[in-house]
Amino acid sequence: MWIANSETTLLRTGTLMKRLIAPALAAALLMPFAGSAQTSVTANAGWSSNYFYRGVPQKSSSASAGLDVEGANGLSIGVWGADVGEGNEVDFYGGYGLDIGDLSLSVGGTGYFYTGDFDNTYPEANFGAGVGLFSLEFSVGQYDTAPASLNYWFVGSTLEQNGLYATVGNFGDGFDGEYLEAGYGFTASDLDLTIGWIFSTADLVGNQDQTLVSAVSKTFDIY
Repeated sequence: MWIANSETTLLRTGTLMKRLIAPALAAALLMPFAGSAQTSVTANAGWSSNYFYRGVPQKSSSASAGLDVEGANGLSIGVWGADVGEGNEVDFYGGYGLDIGDLSLSVGGTGYFYTGDFDNTYPEANFGAGVGLFSLEFSVGQYDTAPASLNYWFVGSTLEQNGLYATVGNFGDGFDGEYLEAGYGFTASDLDLTIGWIFSTADLVGNQDQTLVSAVSKTFDIY
Protein backbone atom coordinates (compact mmCIF):
# COMPACT_ATOMS: atom_id res chain seq x y z
CA MET A 1 0.00 0.00 0.00
CA TRP A 2 2.24 2.79 1.18
CA ILE A 3 3.54 2.59 4.78
CA ALA A 4 7.33 2.58 4.76
CA ASN A 5 10.11 4.62 6.33
CA SER A 6 13.73 4.19 7.36
CA GLU A 7 12.73 2.37 10.55
CA THR A 8 10.19 0.01 8.99
CA THR A 9 11.02 -3.30 7.28
CA LEU A 10 8.06 -4.79 5.43
CA LEU A 11 7.55 -8.52 5.01
CA ARG A 12 6.15 -9.74 1.71
CA THR A 13 3.88 -12.73 1.21
CA GLY A 14 4.12 -15.04 -1.78
CA THR A 15 2.40 -14.14 -5.04
CA LEU A 16 0.67 -17.52 -5.15
CA MET A 17 -1.31 -16.77 -1.99
CA LYS A 18 -2.31 -13.37 -3.37
CA ARG A 19 -3.54 -14.93 -6.61
CA LEU A 20 -5.71 -17.38 -4.67
CA ILE A 21 -7.16 -14.88 -2.20
CA ALA A 22 -8.05 -12.07 -4.62
CA PRO A 23 -10.39 -14.05 -6.96
CA ALA A 24 -12.07 -15.76 -4.00
CA LEU A 25 -12.69 -12.41 -2.34
CA ALA A 26 -14.12 -10.95 -5.54
CA ALA A 27 -16.50 -13.90 -6.03
CA ALA A 28 -17.75 -13.68 -2.46
CA LEU A 29 -18.39 -9.95 -2.73
CA LEU A 30 -20.34 -10.31 -5.98
CA MET A 31 -22.89 -12.78 -4.56
CA PRO A 32 -25.26 -10.13 -3.04
CA PHE A 33 -25.59 -8.46 -6.47
CA ALA A 34 -26.45 -11.58 -8.46
CA GLY A 35 -29.71 -11.20 -10.37
CA SER A 36 -30.36 -7.62 -9.27
CA ALA A 37 -32.00 -5.50 -11.98
CA GLN A 38 -31.06 -2.30 -10.15
CA THR A 39 -27.33 -2.96 -10.10
CA SER A 40 -25.08 -0.44 -11.88
CA VAL A 41 -21.60 -1.24 -13.15
CA THR A 42 -19.02 1.38 -14.10
CA ALA A 43 -15.38 1.23 -15.16
CA ASN A 44 -12.70 3.87 -14.88
CA ALA A 45 -9.24 4.54 -16.25
CA GLY A 46 -6.81 7.28 -15.35
CA TRP A 47 -3.29 8.65 -15.03
CA SER A 48 -1.56 10.67 -12.33
CA SER A 49 1.65 12.65 -12.58
CA ASN A 50 2.48 11.44 -9.05
CA TYR A 51 0.52 8.68 -7.37
CA PHE A 52 0.15 9.60 -3.71
CA TYR A 53 -1.94 7.74 -1.15
CA ARG A 54 -2.73 9.40 2.16
CA GLY A 55 0.23 11.72 1.78
CA VAL A 56 2.75 9.00 0.91
CA PRO A 57 4.30 8.85 -2.59
CA GLN A 58 3.87 5.57 -4.46
CA LYS A 59 5.12 6.23 -8.01
CA SER A 60 5.56 9.09 -10.44
CA SER A 61 3.61 8.86 -13.72
CA SER A 62 1.23 6.07 -12.73
CA ALA A 63 -1.64 4.64 -14.80
CA SER A 64 -4.71 3.11 -13.13
CA ALA A 65 -8.01 1.38 -13.89
CA GLY A 66 -10.97 0.11 -11.89
CA LEU A 67 -14.41 -1.46 -11.85
CA ASP A 68 -17.28 -0.58 -9.49
CA VAL A 69 -20.58 -2.34 -8.82
CA GLU A 70 -23.34 -0.57 -6.90
CA GLY A 71 -26.72 -1.91 -5.84
CA ALA A 72 -29.92 -0.09 -4.91
CA ASN A 73 -29.75 -1.65 -1.41
CA GLY A 74 -26.71 0.44 -0.43
CA LEU A 75 -24.16 -2.30 -1.08
CA SER A 76 -21.16 -1.57 -3.27
CA ILE A 77 -17.98 -3.37 -4.27
CA GLY A 78 -15.06 -2.58 -6.51
CA VAL A 79 -11.58 -3.37 -7.69
CA TRP A 80 -8.90 -0.83 -8.60
CA GLY A 81 -5.36 -1.28 -9.84
CA ALA A 82 -2.36 0.99 -10.40
CA ASP A 83 1.20 0.74 -11.65
CA VAL A 84 3.62 1.06 -8.73
CA GLY A 85 6.82 0.29 -10.60
CA GLU A 86 7.79 -3.00 -8.95
CA GLY A 87 4.57 -4.70 -10.04
CA ASN A 88 0.99 -3.54 -9.66
CA GLU A 89 -1.23 -2.58 -6.74
CA VAL A 90 -4.66 -4.24 -6.82
CA ASP A 91 -7.28 -3.12 -4.29
CA PHE A 92 -10.52 -4.94 -3.51
CA TYR A 93 -13.12 -3.05 -1.49
CA GLY A 94 -16.74 -3.32 -0.48
CA GLY A 95 -19.16 -1.57 1.80
CA TYR A 96 -22.62 -0.50 2.80
CA GLY A 97 -23.91 3.07 2.91
CA LEU A 98 -27.11 4.75 3.99
CA ASP A 99 -28.51 8.26 4.36
CA ILE A 100 -30.27 9.50 7.47
CA GLY A 101 -31.62 12.91 6.62
CA ASP A 102 -28.62 15.04 5.65
CA LEU A 103 -26.19 12.57 7.28
CA SER A 104 -24.45 9.93 5.15
CA LEU A 105 -22.91 6.90 6.86
CA SER A 106 -20.81 4.05 5.48
CA VAL A 107 -18.96 0.96 6.68
CA GLY A 108 -16.78 -1.39 4.68
CA GLY A 109 -13.42 -3.00 4.15
CA THR A 110 -10.43 -2.77 1.81
CA GLY A 111 -7.69 -5.22 0.89
CA TYR A 112 -4.50 -3.90 -0.73
CA PHE A 113 -2.69 -6.56 -2.79
CA TYR A 114 0.54 -6.43 -4.83
CA THR A 115 1.71 -8.52 -7.76
CA GLY A 116 5.40 -7.66 -7.29
CA ASP A 117 7.81 -6.78 -4.52
CA PHE A 118 6.57 -3.25 -3.86
CA ASP A 119 4.79 -4.06 -0.60
CA ASN A 120 2.84 -6.56 1.48
CA THR A 121 -0.93 -7.12 1.77
CA TYR A 122 -2.87 -4.70 4.01
CA PRO A 123 -6.39 -5.42 5.32
CA GLU A 124 -8.44 -2.46 6.55
CA ALA A 125 -11.83 -1.75 8.11
CA ASN A 126 -13.27 1.55 6.89
CA PHE A 127 -15.88 3.85 8.42
CA GLY A 128 -17.20 7.11 6.99
CA ALA A 129 -19.62 9.92 7.73
CA GLY A 130 -20.56 13.07 5.89
CA VAL A 131 -22.88 16.04 6.21
CA GLY A 132 -22.99 19.07 3.96
CA LEU A 133 -19.50 20.13 2.87
CA PHE A 134 -17.76 17.99 5.51
CA SER A 135 -16.81 14.31 5.42
CA LEU A 136 -14.83 12.14 7.83
CA GLU A 137 -13.03 8.83 7.32
CA PHE A 138 -11.75 6.50 10.03
CA SER A 139 -9.84 3.34 9.07
CA VAL A 140 -8.16 0.63 11.12
CA GLY A 141 -5.59 -1.69 9.55
CA GLN A 142 -2.62 -3.96 10.08
CA TYR A 143 0.71 -4.52 8.37
CA ASP A 144 3.56 -6.94 9.03
CA THR A 145 6.98 -5.86 10.20
CA ALA A 146 9.84 -7.72 11.79
CA PRO A 147 9.54 -9.08 14.39
CA ALA A 148 5.73 -8.73 14.76
CA SER A 149 2.66 -7.21 13.14
CA LEU A 150 1.85 -3.55 13.74
CA ASN A 151 -1.62 -2.05 13.91
CA TYR A 152 -2.41 1.46 12.71
CA TRP A 153 -5.35 3.79 12.38
CA PHE A 154 -6.03 6.66 10.01
CA VAL A 155 -8.33 9.66 10.32
CA GLY A 156 -9.03 11.96 7.39
CA SER A 157 -11.33 14.97 7.31
CA THR A 158 -12.32 16.74 4.08
CA LEU A 159 -14.07 19.97 3.16
CA GLU A 160 -15.31 20.20 -0.44
CA GLN A 161 -17.37 22.71 -2.38
CA ASN A 162 -17.78 23.31 -6.12
CA GLY A 163 -14.71 21.20 -6.93
CA LEU A 164 -12.43 22.84 -4.37
CA TYR A 165 -11.30 20.49 -1.60
CA ALA A 166 -8.97 20.31 1.38
CA THR A 167 -8.07 17.16 3.32
CA VAL A 168 -6.16 16.73 6.57
CA GLY A 169 -4.99 13.19 7.34
CA ASN A 170 -3.38 11.72 10.42
CA PHE A 171 -1.94 8.27 11.24
CA GLY A 172 -1.64 6.84 14.73
CA ASP A 173 -0.82 3.78 16.85
CA GLY A 174 2.01 1.78 15.23
CA PHE A 175 2.63 4.37 12.53
CA ASP A 176 2.65 8.15 12.83
CA GLY A 177 2.46 11.02 10.37
CA GLU A 178 0.30 13.81 9.01
CA TYR A 179 -0.41 15.37 5.65
CA LEU A 180 -2.43 18.16 4.09
CA GLU A 181 -3.87 18.03 0.59
CA ALA A 182 -5.71 20.82 -1.21
CA GLY A 183 -6.81 21.11 -4.80
CA TYR A 184 -9.47 21.55 -7.43
CA GLY A 185 -11.32 18.97 -9.52
CA PHE A 186 -13.49 19.60 -12.56
CA THR A 187 -14.92 17.88 -15.64
CA ALA A 188 -14.12 18.82 -19.22
CA SER A 189 -15.05 16.85 -22.38
CA ASP A 190 -16.21 13.91 -20.18
CA LEU A 191 -12.79 13.78 -18.49
CA ASP A 192 -12.33 14.26 -14.75
CA LEU A 193 -9.34 16.52 -14.13
CA THR A 194 -7.67 17.26 -10.80
CA ILE A 195 -4.77 19.40 -9.71
CA GLY A 196 -3.64 19.25 -6.11
CA TRP A 197 -0.94 20.25 -3.66
CA ILE A 198 0.24 17.77 -1.02
CA PHE A 199 2.29 18.59 2.07
CA SER A 200 3.61 15.58 4.01
CA THR A 201 5.51 15.47 7.31
CA ALA A 202 8.89 13.79 7.66
CA ASP A 203 7.28 10.77 9.37
CA LEU A 204 5.55 9.89 6.09
CA VAL A 205 8.19 10.65 3.47
CA GLY A 206 11.53 10.71 5.29
CA ASN A 207 11.92 14.45 4.84
CA GLN A 208 9.22 17.09 5.15
CA ASP A 209 8.10 17.71 1.59
CA GLN A 210 5.44 19.23 -0.67
CA THR A 211 4.38 18.12 -4.15
CA LEU A 212 2.15 19.37 -6.94
CA VAL A 213 0.05 16.59 -8.49
CA SER A 214 -2.16 16.47 -11.57
CA ALA A 215 -4.48 13.65 -12.64
CA VAL A 216 -6.94 12.79 -15.39
CA SER A 217 -9.54 9.99 -15.44
CA LYS A 218 -12.65 8.87 -17.28
CA THR A 219 -15.61 6.82 -16.09
CA PHE A 220 -17.57 4.48 -18.39
CA ASP A 221 -21.10 3.19 -17.82
CA ILE A 222 -21.18 -0.56 -18.46
CA TYR A 223 -24.54 -1.67 -17.05
